[in-house]
Amino acid sequence: MSQDSSSVLLAVEDKVVGPPALQYPAIAPKGSNGTDGPAMASEGRAEGPKRKRREMPAAGTEEWHRLRRDSHKEVERRRREVINKGIDQLAELIPGSEKNKGQIIAQAVQYISRLRATEEKNIEKWTIEKLLADQAIAELTAQVEQLKGENKKLRGKLSKHKSEEGESEDEQEDEQVDAPVEERAAAAAAEASKAIAEEKTKGKKKPSKKKKKASKS
Repeated sequence: MSQDSSSVLLAVEDKVVGPPALQYPAIAPKGSNGTDGPAMASEGRAEGPKRKRREMPAAGTEEWHRLRRDSHKEVERRRREVINKGIDQLAELIPGSEKNKGQIIAQAVQYISRLRATEEKNIEKWTIEKLLADQAIAELTAQVEQLKGENKKLRGKLSKHKSEEGESEDEQEDEQVDAPVEERAAAAAAEASKAIAEEKTKGKKKPSKKKKKASKS
């Protein structure tokens, strides 16, 4: 292996290649003894003093382009893994989905569209039901208040009627009590006048008898 290749490998070991948003360590080729280059470097760092980082190859060189290609391949591979994992999750969620990725995505779009349409219908239905329920509650509340007012009026009339009935009953009782008294007074007056009349008649009859006796003698 040439000196330039060794310097490139050392640079790959210590540098992270890729765009700032997706930085992944570059894949280094295996060494001549069958072990990985980074493992050898780590063993060397463990055994000897810490080695300084090597500079990246100059921009535009063949090694620079090769490192960029390797980094791009790694980024693309990981991106495909994420996409495939997401498609597999969609296949598990969607009922009766196919194994083909394109069909899985198409079925996912249809399924989501159906769910959205169903949700919109449910929201509209629930909104109408809520408005009707609020209206019914308001009407029932008004009816309850009206019934309360009518009940209050009826209670007032009933209490007034009871009080009037109580007064009339008292008057009737007074009349029933006063009637026997008046009758007894009238009867007593009649008896007194009768007794007076009888005494008067007796007084008139006595002199007439004396006159008869005198005439006979």
